[in-house]
Amino acid sequence: MIELEKQFELPIISSFNVLREYIAKFIDFDVPSNYTNNAQPLEFIRLYDIENDQPTSIVHEPILTTLKQARVRDLCSYAFEILSHPEYLAKKDLLLNIVYSKDTNNNYFQHKFELHWSIRDNTSAKYEYLEHHILLHLKSLIDDNLYDKNDSKEIIKITIARYFPDRGQWIIIDPSLITNKKVKTSNLNLKLEPYKLLDFTVLGILEGEQLTAEDFDTQFDKIKRQEIEHEKEQKRTNRERNRTENDRNQQNGNSGRRKSPQHTMRINVDDFNS
Repeated sequence: MIELEKQFELPIISSFNVLREYIAKFIDFDVPSNYTNNAQPLEFIRLYDIENDQPTSIVHEPILTTLKQARVRDLCSYAFEILSHPEYLAKKDLLLNIVYSKDTNNNYFQHKFELHWSIRDNTSAKYEYLEHHILLHLKSLIDDNLYDKNDSKEIIKITIARYFPDRGQWIIIDPSLITNKKVKTSNLNLKLEPYKLLDFTVLGILEGEQLTAEDFDTQFDKIKRQEIEHEKEQKRTNRERNRTENDRNQQNGNSGRRKSPQHTMRINVDDFNS
């Protein structure tokens, strides 16, 4: 991450679009030639919230959201990214990282792309909408990469899995597997448990039906889970070692804690102010 040696002074009632405009002017950004007629420089600037010097989330609704609404304070920091296309993120939209076309020999996903999933205010993040959106995008990518358009391949059925990097695990996204009777599977919101889709969530795409999480596994995931298990085993070993040492100390009359004094005395101090 490169830090700009520039502080922008903005009214607290300004929208984030004003900040995007200031940044675009400061870096002298020019709109690509294929967008000059219908886009502004600020629309190519994506803003990120920062925590501990790392981007954490994307600023949504930059036109409507003001610095005051976002509780921005003096010397707050934001990160930005220059995009190759104009972007406007509505309040409920999601930016998802899609990986697909798994190489079974080397056991990894060969391709990836970023998917902007537009979600209207009066709708929820339903599976059928996501599937339709991904299929359209995949078809467009495949057609663009074909030299002979007559060889265009139609993808009929896909399986989608959500990746949890902290666990090195994939979970198949299939609302029909949810047994919560209070929520109809057709109305299941993928932003909620158990899928919890957020910005930057990684989704794996494979062709076919009735696939399992193991079909999405890569060598990296297996190594990740081994590291997690090793870390758990180390913590368990340390707990047992500490428990053994505490038991030994108690048997020897030494609890490892500071002992109470064996001899005490009372000291009277004169009141010199009297």
